[in-house]
Amino acid sequence: MYKAKSLNKISLLVGGLLLASATQASVTHLTPPSLEQGNWQSINAFDDQVIWLGSSHGDVARSTDAGETWELSRPVGQVSQHPIYQIKAIDDRQAFVMSSGRGDASRLFRTRNGGYSWSQLHRGNGDEHLRCFALINDGEGWILGDTLNDEWHIVRSSNGRTWLRSRSGFSEPALPGEGAFNESGSCVRFANDTWIMGTAHASTARVMIKSRSALRFNVIDTPLSSGSNAGVTSVWPLNHRSFLVAGGNFGRADAEPELFLYENNEFTELPQAPLSGALTNLIKYQDNILVANESGIAWTADRGENWQQIYDQPVQSLSCTFADGCFALYEEQLIQLQINN
Repeated sequence: MYKAKSLNKISLLVGGLLLASATQASVTHLTPPSLEQGNWQSINAFDDQVIWLGSSHGDVARSTDAGETWELSRPVGQVSQHPIYQIKAIDDRQAFVMSSGRGDASRLFRTRNGGYSWSQLHRGNGDEHLRCFALINDGEGWILGDTLNDEWHIVRSSNGRTWLRSRSGFSEPALPGEGAFNESGSCVRFANDTWIMGTAHASTARVMIKSRSALRFNVIDTPLSSGSNAGVTSVWPLNHRSFLVAGGNFGRADAEPELFLYENNEFTELPQAPLSGALTNLIKYQDNILVANESGIAWTADRGENWQQIYDQPVQSLSCTFADGCFALYEEQLIQLQINN
């Protein structure tokens, strides 16, 4: 582990283009540490000071001073270069990270000492390909993988320490070729006492949802684009009966951004965000909905009746702390957003 000094911090104020003249978004540009290989691709912020990053070659960076300095470590070891697609920060010293790929490239690690050392909790094998995870600290956790032999493939924990493979727990069988999109690490979520997952690459894009206490997931067909390189990319539960789901045809650059609300057993397509291409990130932040993809970030405070784009550069990973704003990452570009209604 070593420390890297951030090179600059630039603050901008974006106003006038937002929902009302009194609304402003503060955009602060941070500098992540330099990498010898690969790019930064995943982010999770615990608060406005503690930020964790993951790279395409297995590096993890941690800052405890809002990006002024960084500490680097490698949970996958010095030789392996498994890409880290998702990070879950528990606090300034504890975090889970997941690498993704076929077989043993899919791994889950945990640190309790700020990245000084890492423990491997799960290691894939064979054709196993893990995509996204969510967990409650020292409680329940779920990892969604691509289906195996046309059966569901998940890894579950009841305590965050022991993880077991499973093929059951869903109200409907898996579809042929059903998998998930993990470029943004947001196809599995836990929020509002509800677990939710989303699938892609199959004949129908689907969502699986359950309350925290339920024994199995209810599988729901969605109207999102489906097929190869299409489907659900990001999910957000409002409660165990309603949710937001984003995605589209992420294999096409000219695809439309798709965002739906599910409530009262019906889907409603929300007005399109002013972004081009399939949406890859979705977060319900306070009373606002934020969406992002390679054309930037947009937000709405009224379920899409009024959208405004607040950032026009590519975004791969988005993280909000709910009290301290949001962070967005794309390779060497790292920003902090403060939205003030």
